[in-house]
Amino acid sequence: MKRIRALIEKDTLRYIIEGKKVSNEYIIANSKCRLDQLERWLDVSVDVFPTITQAKRLSSCLHIPFAALYMNKEDIKIKEIPRTCNRRTLQDSNETDSSLVNIVLTDIINERDFLVDARKDLGIAFTPFNADVPTSNDSIEWANEIRRFFELDMNVQYGCSNTSEFFLYLRNQIEKKGIFVHCFKGVDIETIRGVAIYDQTMPMIGINIKDRQPAKSFSIIHEVVHLYKRQSSLCNDMCDSFSAEQEEVFCNAVAGELLVPTNELNSFLPSFPQIDDEMEPISFLANRFSVSKDVIIRRLLDTGKINREKYISFCEILKAKRDGRKGDEEKIQNTRKPRKNKRNMSKIIIGRTSSAICRVLYEGYCENIFDAMDISNYLDLSIDQVDICLKEVAKWDN
Repeated sequence: MKRIRALIEKDTLRYIIEGKKVSNEYIIANSKCRLDQLERWLDVSVDVFPTITQAKRLSSCLHIPFAALYMNKEDIKIKEIPRTCNRRTLQDSNETDSSLVNIVLTDIINERDFLVDARKDLGIAFTPFNADVPTSNDSIEWANEIRRFFELDMNVQYGCSNTSEFFLYLRNQIEKKGIFVHCFKGVDIETIRGVAIYDQTMPMIGINIKDRQPAKSFSIIHEVVHLYKRQSSLCNDMCDSFSAEQEEVFCNAVAGELLVPTNELNSFLPSFPQIDDEMEPISFLANRFSVSKDVIIRRLLDTGKINREKYISFCEILKAKRDGRKGDEEKIQNTRKPRKNKRNMSKIIIGRTSSAICRVLYEGYCENIFDAMDISNYLDLSIDQVDICLKEVAKWDN
């Protein structure tokens, strides 16, 4: 059977690759093509093109719409990739290819730019991020100031029914004050867990979509601290580490204090005269604060309620439980017949999409700037779920 060739614009493909600073080695490894093939696809002097399947793999690898490969390069805007401080603890210390990092950064910037342009079209005023930086290096003072600036209410935190609800509350409060929060995809959490990009127009936070919900809440506050310091950073080592990177230690300390304030933690501890290995107090506190058990045991260590030996013991217990759950899930998946997916996709989309973008899509829909198909395509959401999604967003400010 004859393969259908994708008559892409070769200049455009080269422009995207160079603009995003993606290496040939990365493309070859992630799009299943050979170097000689890629070189011919980029060479305007030869009449050789990828197949439709190969071109789709290229677009997926580069995180661009398939249609972009057919556009003129003059119609595609690629922002300059910002300089960031690499604060990651990498398993592979020999990592030299920054292609994946560059793709993540451009994804975040593109999403932020869509929001900025849509707000201009709708005449929605911008809220500048103008937080004052605390003058001390005291983590409690920093946590209190951040909580005050973003109007984070402890009673609302206690009232959240689960970690997902608390994450959405945090994200919403932070975006109201002029920071853009985006969940990026396509990266393991061991590689990048959180990103901070400082920008005078609208600073950005990137959170790994693969992370657990309570870990996302911790990452948001961690990255907020970087933005308070006007820093652009890449991070992957959160909460339970004894990092040699003092800046990361401080960000973790502030995030821990904000999520589980020392005075609030102390108010619950008299009910648990002994923190034992049964994890009941840990589970209770994690549910009460809508955070992970990892955050609770780290807070108990940082506030002197347990020693480092006990902390390490708790870490091992949690890891064993997580490994056990993963093993059970794999067994179930291997033995059970696949079921139809009945998940509420509109809620899932809202959970991984910036609340600011959800709002601007809703406003644009009301003003006839976006139609249901536009929103369906942008959010990768089935058309029959768009109305459900918009109704949910409409409730937010009521």
